[in-house]
Order: sequence, then structure tokens, then C-alpha cells
Amino acid sequence: ICSESGRFGPGCEYQCHCRNVSACDQTYGYCENGGCESRFAGAACQYTDLAYNQSTTGDLELEFGETSLAVDGDNNTCFVAGRQLNSVWSVELQELSRVHTISVQIVKTSASAQDLEVTVHGKDDNSEDDDDGIVATPSASRSEDMRLYYHLPHPAKASRVQIRTVGNDTSLSLCDVNVFGDCQVEDHYKWLCDTKCGCERPDETCDRLWGTCSVFGCRAGWTGNKCQQACSHGSYGFNCSGRCSVRCFRSSCDATSGECTTCVVGRTGKYCEDHTDAVILGWLLIS
Repeated sequence: ICSESGRFGPGCEYQCHCRNVSACDQTYGYCENGGCESRFAGAACQYTDLAYNQSTTGDLELEFGETSLAVDGDNNTCFVAGRQLNSVWSVELQELSRVHTISVQIVKTSASAQDLEVTVHGKDDNSEDDDDGIVATPSASRSEDMRLYYHLPHPAKASRVQIRTVGNDTSLSLCDVNVFGDCQVEDHYKWLCDTKCGCERPDETCDRLWGTCSVFGCRAGWTGNKCQQACSHGSYGFNCSGRCSVRCFRSSCDATSGECTTCVVGRTGKYCEDHTDAVILGWLLIS
């Protein structure tokens, strides 16, 4: 356990970003109460706001302020728009990023979570704009500061996040919009993105915080919740379900392929499936 105030993890490596620093779990960084401080998110508050100080646009009737006030990092500055259907506000992210959560702080009484549609937009494999976007689902709200939370079903690559009114008597009036993404390093996870994923399929991205491969499981030769545990002696392959051949010396084989490290006397080949020349010659002499 880290004994240094305001830090956590092995060797006190990580800085705590809980709203109440004294409530930071010194082993895992969890916030026991109060949640993360502004512009941070995630189980250990280690993911930063991708929307901060980025370019914004709006198709709405502004009554007060500017659209950029929603991404200035100050939740006390807001813009106010007239009540109308299909008012649109969007923020352009600096680069194509993996997004999983959007936090929206609204002006009191202007709207509810169901009155706003939050979508993320990126590019498909053909590098064409994704006009429809992926709809984020309202997941929680904090009444004390009028903050709404929207989550994607799966982290998605996005270059733009859009908020649109879907109710006739709704004002798109925003004080603070945070866009939180996963670890940006391809095929890595953990708070600092410093551990390689161990998923079986290259098209599956592991959980960016915990490293789990919930869809297709671990790559051959590995097992465990985070796919960081090598197959035990005598086993190999996907889910370590294969058993080394009895022809392998002391049941020792490659954890990925099952090839024998060394064969028992009289056997040869990758899997010790063949007899050695000496054994064959002995049979010929006997016969």
C-alpha cells in the first residue's frame, strides 16, 4: 500500500485524481466518495478529457455565451440557447480517439438525459465520414450539479462528439462537456497503457483498464482473467486445454504450439511422433 498522500499503486507510481484526495484508495486509486475531479474519469480517475479546449460548433439559437464555454474546463461558465427541436452542438477532437463515456453538465431545468441525444462520429474502414454516429446511452445523473452521463455499448473510435435536442421544449444549454477515452496505445491496457493485451484474436481489444478478453479469450499459451498467466507444465494451446504428448520428455512442450521440448528415448519429430533410426534398425534386426 502506498503511504504517500495523493498517490497510489505499486511504488506510489500514480497520482490520485479523486475530487476528495483523502478518499483515494492507496492501492487501486478508487474514489471512496465524491468521484473524480474535473476533467478526469475511469475506475481510478486516470483518463483525461479529450474535449478540453477543442474546437466547437453549434446549429442553435444562442441567447447567452459561446459554444466554446462547454469545453473551457470551468463548469461555472455556460452558454444558453433557445428552446427548439434539433438544436445541435458538437466538439471536434484533436485526433481519432477511442471514446467510452461522455459527461454533460447542463443549465438547471434546461433538459433531462432523455431530452438530449449524444452521438460519437468517426471514420469507417473506407475513411468515409460516419454520418449516423453511435448513440451513447444515458446511464446516470447527479442532481446536485445537473451532470448527465452517457456511455457507449463498446469503446468506439471518434473524431467528433455531437449533442442534439430531441424534445420540443428543450434548451441546449451547456456548462461543461467531457469526453473520456480509453488507453490510446494500441493493444495495451492499465492506467499507464504499459501492459500488452493477451487476447486470442487480433481484432479483439482487451478491456483498457483491467486487460480482460471477454469475447474470444486469451491467446494460445496463456490463461487467467488478464491473460498474463502462462499455461501450467504439461498443458498448452487455447485456454491451455491441450495436453503435451506422453512422448515429450517429462511432458514438457511449447505452451503455444504443443511441440515437444525434448523427446523420450527412441522418438523424434516436432511432437515426437516418429521413431528414431536406431529404433527402426532394431526392429529390422529382430524381424
